[in-house]
Parts: sequence; C-alpha cells; structure tokens
Amino acid sequence: MVKMTDVARHAGVSIATVSRVLSGANVVSPDTHKRVMDVIAETGYAINQTAQSLSMQSAENIGLLVSEAVYKTRYFPELIRLTTQFAQEHNKKLIITDARADAEDERQGIARLENQQCAVILIMSVSMGSAELGRIIERSAADIILINKRLIQNPRHAIWVDYQPCILRLVEMLTRYERDDIAILGDFSPGTPDCEIIEQFRCAARKLKLPRSKYHLVPCARNFQAGRMAMSGLLSGKKSVSAVITCNTEIYDGVSQALSEQQIPVSPLLITFDEIYDPVLEHQDVNVVVINYPELIREALHKAAALFHNAPGTDTKVFRGNLILRTF
Repeated sequence: MVKMTDVARHAGVSIATVSRVLSGANVVSPDTHKRVMDVIAETGYAINQTAQSLSMQSAENIGLLVSEAVYKTRYFPELIRLTTQFAQEHNKKLIITDARADAEDERQGIARLENQQCAVILIMSVSMGSAELGRIIERSAADIILINKRLIQNPRHAIWVDYQPCILRLVEMLTRYERDDIAILGDFSPGTPDCEIIEQFRCAARKLKLPRSKYHLVPCARNFQAGRMAMSGLLSGKKSVSAVITCNTEIYDGVSQALSEQQIPVSPLLITFDEIYDPVLEHQDVNVVVINYPELIREALHKAAALFHNAPGTDTKVFRGNLILRTF
C-alpha cells in the first residue's frame, strides 16, 4: 500500500508539501504541484479523505522547541512573549517543549510536538546539525521553521543571522590598529550562538591574514559571574590583552566589573555582541555588534502566519549584525 511518505520521497518534497497539494492550498509552485500529482498517478496513491480531514481539523497547534542553552540568552523572554502573543492572535494553542543541550533530547522534543499534531513547529536547536534538521523537515507532516540555523537545502525553512560582513569589518579594524593579544570570551560548545560567531571570526581572520597567534579563546558560561571570573583570571595571569571580545552583553558586564575592580592603567579595547540592543551601552566606551533576535523571531512568526492562512511563501530575509564603532 502506497503511503504519503512514499509520494513525498519519490517527488523529492516534504510530507507537508504533499498535504498542501492534496488540500488544494495555493502555496505550492506549479512545477512542484505537477511533480507531486504525477507521482500520485504513477504510484496509485489513494487519498484517504477521512484521515486528511481529521488531520486538517486537529492541526490547530503551534509548537516551540527551546533548547536548554537558549534559556541563558537575553532574548529568551522576548521569544516566549512574541510566540505567546502570536498564538493568541491566531486562535492557536501554543505547545512549548524544552530539551537539554543534547541532540537526542532535541530529537525527542521534535517528535513530541509532531505527535501533538502541530501544524507549524518553531525550533531553536543548539545541538542538532543542519543536515539532520533538513532531513526532518523533508519527512515531517508539520511545517518546520528553524530560528538562527542556516540551511543549504530548504533555506525558506530557516532564518538566521549572517555575521560575516560585520565581523569582517571588525577584524579589519583590529588589524589596522594593530590590536594584538585579542581575547574572545564565550560559550563555544558546538551549536551555540557563540560557536557560530567564533567560526565567522576565524574565517574573517584567515581572509584578512590575522595570525592565529594574535587571538585566543577563553571559554566561559554566558553570564555575568563567568565573564567577571574569566577576565579576572586573564588579568591575574599577567596576560597582555589589548582587546576583549565578548559574545553577549552579560559576559561583557562581568568583564567590565573585573576591569573596574582591578583598576588597571589602560583598559583593553572592548567589543561585545548584543542579542537585544541594550540602550545602556550607548553611554559606555564599548564597540557593539547588534544582533536583532526579536526581528528574527517576528520573521519566523510571519512565515508561520502565512502557512496558517495558506498564503504563498516569501523569500527568506537576510539578517545581519550591525557593528557600531565608538572607540578604537
């Protein structure tokens, strides 16, 4: 017996796409629609109208998978506020499931949301790779949208920050003003936002020929106390540091506190990545890379709304960090 999964596999599309073709939703390109219908004709797939109807009626939920590491980010409260507001505005039930910073736990979380008949699932994964998430998108009956995860295949299902332009400019400035002994503080565990930042920094450093010996990584948790202790450790070790880059503003606050306590004659150049623009930073001598995570979340919800209303999909926007230079 031919199943919908067989049709999706032979047509090279997701189960959700096959479902939209069968329901008559005007969100599929003519070429894709024809390919799916041709496969249905070739395989003799029999549409189960009763099952399809029940599926359409029950898929009134929106799912949100949040990995444990996201709890520690500054934008987490905004994520919950915006998704809750979205669910209320569209008369949907919001189902939130969490997962440890572990790929298997994230897989189980996605499966739980699929079992809850979610029409759309928003995923903020820090542990699963893009390739595996792409495969889940292909076979899932739900429409899945990834927040801050780059996809090569099915890019319309992903929204991410392109750090490269601002990091290139940052490395260019560090090189031009001969800032040696650069310390970069953050949580560099695989899949974390800080890991993406450091990978982009390494790429920029290679491109602009900034020697690897000029910068070093200082792993620390994404909070004030960890930043303070990491900076205190650098200073007590008599390590010469001409520039400090922190991957979020909570680490930066801890670094600032440590510098204030040590009362060193010349403070290093400070650069921080700001996940939600903090107006307090406007009055401090710090260079800021602003990352507008609320806009990423709004764009993800905009895509979800289009799917709920059977509207045509829109091209994915490119979000870029904005480097604000104050001191160099």
